[in-house]
Amino acid sequence: MIEASGQVVSHVEHIVAVDPFAHEKTSWLPIWYLETALSKLGVQSTWNGRVWTMETPSSWRADVKNTIDKMPTASEMELVIDGKEVEIAPRLVARDPWGHSETTYAPVYYVMEAVQAAGGEVAWNGEQLSLNAPNPNTSSSNQSKSYTVSQMRFSSESAAVAEIQTLEASYWGGTSQNPPVSIAPGVKAQFKGGAGQSAYEWNEGDWTFIVKLYSAPSTTQDTLKLIVMDIQDSALADVRTKGVVVITQSGQSTNIFNVHAVWQKGTSVWRLNEKGILLSVLRNIQQMSS
Repeated sequence: MIEASGQVVSHVEHIVAVDPFAHEKTSWLPIWYLETALSKLGVQSTWNGRVWTMETPSSWRADVKNTIDKMPTASEMELVIDGKEVEIAPRLVARDPWGHSETTYAPVYYVMEAVQAAGGEVAWNGEQLSLNAPNPNTSSSNQSKSYTVSQMRFSSESAAVAEIQTLEASYWGGTSQNPPVSIAPGVKAQFKGGAGQSAYEWNEGDWTFIVKLYSAPSTTQDTLKLIVMDIQDSALADVRTKGVVVITQSGQSTNIFNVHAVWQKGTSVWRLNEKGILLSVLRNIQQMSS
């Protein structure tokens, strides 16, 4: 279901399919219904089968810039907001259960990222996508956070733990040939780097943390120290359950990050995607996983 400004726009159901970028199942919604909902908020959008273009009202204060340096493949699409090429996202074609014809679906997570970048407010509870225009009383530095949470049930706790271990291996992508590096007092991590980015992996308690940075080498060490401090302040590592947190830098920001987390709780594996101030996101995960 999709709603805009508190009003139901469509009862269309989402589908669940594998995100080829993240290599795990996620929720998808048809672009046509998303365009209809966004139009209720004053966002004009067009879809040509490869590029989804959005033009936002001036009051939305979109925070976007050109970040794409490649053309989308046949299974991808390009997101353009106010003339800026902001993201490449996966797409799939499936039958529309309402229109009974094939239509293009987009992953909810990427839609949420686009709406938030455009300046709007968005939330997803696993069944319903809620879209709202920006709150005029909310500053651009304190916009409402958006996140998605999903649950997968397994036959046993050991099967759930095995799923976490499989996901951990896929997120890191094999072993590093580099020796461990010190990233903060008392904390050493595996390191990978190249092409203007660096990645670090280490364990605290039963949790594995993977950090992906795009900042200049001169600021990387300071950013890592701040991330470790936020992890320790959140007390997430004190939660005795198997989990993995992937923290990806958002632009050049040192406190706003895209966070993907998975953790085992009983016979279930929970997943969370959230963009926001890192310490707040980590505390949110700590509360959900306890």
